[in-house]
Amino acid sequence: IDRSGSMAALDFPVDGERLNRLDAVKKVFRDFVAGDGRFDGRGDDLIGLVSFGGFAEAKCPPTLDHGALLEVLETVKISEPVRDQQGRVLNEGLWQEEQATAIGDAIAVAVDRLKDLPTESRVIVLLSDGENTAGVVTPEEAAEAATTFGIRIYTIGVGSTGMAPFPAVDMFGREVLQAQRVRLDEETLKSMADKTGGQYFNAQDVDTLEAVYGAIDELEKTETEGKLYMEYREVFQSLMLPGMACVLLQIALATTWLRSLP
Repeated sequence: IDRSGSMAALDFPVDGERLNRLDAVKKVFRDFVAGDGRFDGRGDDLIGLVSFGGFAEAKCPPTLDHGALLEVLETVKISEPVRDQQGRVLNEGLWQEEQATAIGDAIAVAVDRLKDLPTESRVIVLLSDGENTAGVVTPEEAAEAATTFGIRIYTIGVGSTGMAPFPAVDMFGREVLQAQRVRLDEETLKSMADKTGGQYFNAQDVDTLEAVYGAIDELEKTETEGKLYMEYREVFQSLMLPGMACVLLQIALATTWLRSLP
């Protein structure tokens, strides 16, 4: 999942409300994994998560614990500037780096996580709204590595090339929308998908994004066995002691004038 600065564009309307691209992607990803409405969920699939801006980060290894995966998903955020009381940006270097997009590095990290899994079908779903502007591995090199290990890449281009609305603050401190130019490198995304036997999709709204995930949902599912651990805690003592007290009380009362008559 792309977390670069351009993913803050507010051009995904949902129920009359503007969502930024990252929030829209996270919403559909969540439904895809857990199952909601049009999706049955991917309960038998090992699914991991890599997020990337100026650098790629393996957020979650491939796992059947999708509850934990979706909790990690919520930690994926777009980097924001940290300012002091005078308004000076304290994390200028890191913030500027995170505005970039390291697509090649993200694919390389995902390939490294998938290459040794003993499954028949290994797939990377790449979501990005930009072009490769950072990192040490090119998208072409990353796609070649995926091909070597039999991993298919399905690429989803979020948005389009042109002007997009971004949140901003004007000189009076009011929150406004400001148009900025963005560029989606569809040619590279298509090339990566074609080279690995995958497919490229373009999604410019939530409905289209859901349709894209619906198409990917038809991919071959591989059954995976996992171990479920359960921890037991004995609580019979809390019931046994009051029960014994009642029995002793009944015996004691039976020897008094409260005993039952024949």
